[in-house]
Amino acid sequence: MSRSKALKLNMIASLLSEFVTLVSGLILPRLTLLYFGSSNNGLVSSISQFLGFSAILRAGIGGATRAALYRPLAEKDYRNLNGIMSATNRHMQKVGIIIGSSIIVFSLVYPFFVSNEYDWFYAFSMVLIIGFGAFIDNFFGIKYKILLQADQKYYIQIGASTITNVLTTVSSIILILSGSTIHIVRIGVAIVSLTNPLLLSLYVRKNYNIDWKSRPDNTAIKQRWDAFFHQVASIVNQNIDLVLLTLFVSLKEVSVYTVHFMVVNNIGKVVNSCVTGINSTFGNIIANDEKENLRKTFFFIEWIMFSICLVMFSVTAVMLPGFTYLYTSSITDVNYVRPVLAVLMVIVSMISSTRIPYQMLVEATGQFRETRNGAALEVVVNFTISIIMIIKFGVIGVIIGTLIAGIIRTIEYAYFCMKKILYINPIHVLKHYLLLTVTFTTCYFAGIYVGFIDIVNYASWAGNAMIVTVTSTIITIIVALVFYRQQVKYLIARIKAKRNGRRAYDQMD
Repeated sequence: MSRSKALKLNMIASLLSEFVTLVSGLILPRLTLLYFGSSNNGLVSSISQFLGFSAILRAGIGGATRAALYRPLAEKDYRNLNGIMSATNRHMQKVGIIIGSSIIVFSLVYPFFVSNEYDWFYAFSMVLIIGFGAFIDNFFGIKYKILLQADQKYYIQIGASTITNVLTTVSSIILILSGSTIHIVRIGVAIVSLTNPLLLSLYVRKNYNIDWKSRPDNTAIKQRWDAFFHQVASIVNQNIDLVLLTLFVSLKEVSVYTVHFMVVNNIGKVVNSCVTGINSTFGNIIANDEKENLRKTFFFIEWIMFSICLVMFSVTAVMLPGFTYLYTSSITDVNYVRPVLAVLMVIVSMISSTRIPYQMLVEATGQFRETRNGAALEVVVNFTISIIMIIKFGVIGVIIGTLIAGIIRTIEYAYFCMKKILYINPIHVLKHYLLLTVTFTTCYFAGIYVGFIDIVNYASWAGNAMIVTVTSTIITIIVALVFYRQQVKYLIARIKAKRNGRRAYDQMD
């Protein structure tokens, strides 16, 4: 399969998955709020975020293994492939045991943090139930995901995840509407989560002749500790907001955060799905030593993310307050409509998405050690500013800390890629993000201006959303035609070549 076809399948599968996730993410929290209240919604979100830290224990092995697998997969070197996968499997078995033990310890400690709102056993049992799914994923599923990702087959992994998500959503809706307790609902989710590793196992066993008992090649994944450092930093930054909010504000405020985060995070996932698997594409190009192809492919992907981010996030910034108003209209225990919070969270997510091409390029080249100082700096800046700001500004404070840290990390990633991998003038990054800032601001205020329909129901909201989307799209197209002419020409050439049954510039194929 060509690289471009694999990337296309990965993108389509990822978009479908994110649509399912978006629908599920809108339905289940809404039902949780209606049937169990804001505090229970905040409890589930808080536990899930805390358990996200369990991924620290598996951190590094994914990035290091993928980087090591690119060349053996490109050269069909099954001897080295077996050695790498055997080493990965043994590592993950140890990690799974540690994660299981950590979940038990956490279940004993966490109830004391919410003792003013829930009794000990209520919170203890909830942690164990939710933690079961995390344990299953780490102990059984990760090794299969890593192999498929490295082989540009994200679409298989994503397909299994989508099927599991659908089953989880349907079973949860049935249990909630039938009057089940929140504990029973989460038990149903935990049981259904077994579907994902089972499907992945069946596919890998059928399509790969992996000898899991072969001699492990630990030297091939020696970078796992440098990759571990990166992953730990990423996990901390993803979870630090909710952890600090759980410790310093009420669970109702945590619920406000999670409702906004639910929408912004899902939009971010949709945006990111457009380049799903690009790290394996970069890895394959690098493994075949195609330097000029790498530059052209990278700048094309960078522009694609730039354009998609502008449209999706500017529209989200304009429309999120109205959506929050409708979504929580029957919830009266706390005010959910926070326009400033909405805009700041959107900007944080946009910065995170625009740096994905740089991040994936670093991962594809395996240069984890060279960029780990930037990862450490992001954590320090995020925690320091957030802990200072949360005292006075609450939810807004932690978002400001995350935003500043994210900007610094993005600059570091981009500068490294320009200087050490692509070997071009870093001034490109400054121009790129200056243009992003100006265009996003223009799209946002233009969207505010043209959204003239009074939002009284979802239909009027959708009408405004369509107008705002068209406006942002037009502005983004104009910017592309003026400032990204080479990338636009390349896209047109590829489209024409596909129609004529030929390859365009032989890039990415």
